[in-house]
Amino acid sequence: MNKLTPTKSILWLIAILLLLLLGLLFIWLWYDAKIQDINRQTRQLQSSYQQYPTQFFNPFTK
Repeated sequence: MNKLTPTKSILWLIAILLLLLLGLLFIWLWYDAKIQDINRQTRQLQSSYQQYPTQFFNPFTK
């Protein structure tokens, strides 16, 4: 057997590590997309608040 050929356990270890890295990449991309969506919704809310006067939201003013 040649010393340079990887054993079966090394190949399994490499495959598991690659799957783990792909999973972490997927989670990171999903989380980043969620943060971008929250930021977009926040900007929409801030722009809608600026359209109305502050007395519209305050029930204690007459």
